[in-house]
Amino acid sequence: MKTSKASAEGVDRIVVDANPIISAVIGGKAREIFLTSNIKEFATTEFTWQEALEYLPEMARKPRVRRAGIPLSELYTTLVALPLVVYEYEFYQERMTLAQSRMEKRDPDDAPLALKLRAPVWTNDEDFAVSGIEWFTTAEFLKRLSE
Repeated sequence: MKTSKASAEGVDRIVVDANPIISAVIGGKAREIFLTSNIKEFATTEFTWQEALEYLPEMARKPRVRRAGIPLSELYTTLVALPLVVYEYEFYQERMTLAQSRMEKRDPDDAPLALKLRAPVWTNDEDFAVSGIEWFTTAEFLKRLSE
């Protein structure tokens, strides 16, 4: 099943994958979307939240982050400050089977949450191209915001 990429126009809730979250934390272009878009709810899963949290020490060791002088404590503070609504597994578990049949176990929690909320997914992973779930990349979203 092919999917269409979502239009940022008219989107008031999105499910956010780990890569835009990490990008926003380290000052990437994703941060602009969190700070300037009219999105009312940036939803994510407990799994994705934990994944981002656990990845921060590794991010702190990356040359780009070290050159910018961003300490690990600031990465944690920025993550916590992002306007994310974190959903527990129990909220979307009823959609797991359907999501797994579409995603072949990739992005195991983003897809069922998107199905439950009837919301597109913001990700830079191409995994969603065959999912039947609307999605968009950071670059596409920024382009639409500037139009």
